[in-house]
Amino acid sequence: MKKAVWRRFAFALVIVVISSLTSACGMIALAVINNSYESLAGTRKDVAYSGPAFQKIIVIGLIKNGSTRIAFENAFMGQFIEQGVNTAIGSIDLPDADSLRNKSLVEKVIQEGSFDGVITVEAKNIADNETSQWLKTWVAIRTPGADNLFEILSNADKSPPVTSENIRFEVSLWDGKAAKQVWAGTTIAIDKHEMLRETHTAAQSTVKTLMKAKLLRPTL
Repeated sequence: MKKAVWRRFAFALVIVVISSLTSACGMIALAVINNSYESLAGTRKDVAYSGPAFQKIIVIGLIKNGSTRIAFENAFMGQFIEQGVNTAIGSIDLPDADSLRNKSLVEKVIQEGSFDGVITVEAKNIADNETSQWLKTWVAIRTPGADNLFEILSNADKSPPVTSENIRFEVSLWDGKAAKQVWAGTTIAIDKHEMLRETHTAAQSTVKTLMKAKLLRPTL
């Protein structure tokens, strides 16, 4: 009788241990997933910028496809708000390329929305023959039009379609009043078929990096 009781006790103990280990493994796996946000391959910051951290951001996706643009903007807004940064998407008041090219309209949206910062997001191809050197080129060469947000927006509908198997996201933070680039980042190479899912990772990387650099101030 005693042996049967001990067997049942030992069996129950084994089940508890296995369950505990399974839970622990699950927590470890979750932690690894949650900490996999460091997807930025390179960043640049305007050393001349000494202004305050930005408090209210408008996100503008520089993507031709309207539904993809909205998905990009929502992904960034979600990650920024999660970190307490007041953020809105540009698709509401600037829904198409014509509106983005309209400088007076863009200025009006920024002013009336009290946006002190603008985030632009663009998907760019990484050709097979430039896989090994694209990052060095990006770091060495300043982004064309970095001194003028409106120049970048005026070319919003001229972005090449995503054709390469590998792409990257290029993200820029602009001073909403001066329309000058304050910070830029590019992600690691991403499988184009995972583009929408990877947008969330890029957004999380961006907001955490900008918070660490004291370029964003949470107010929510």
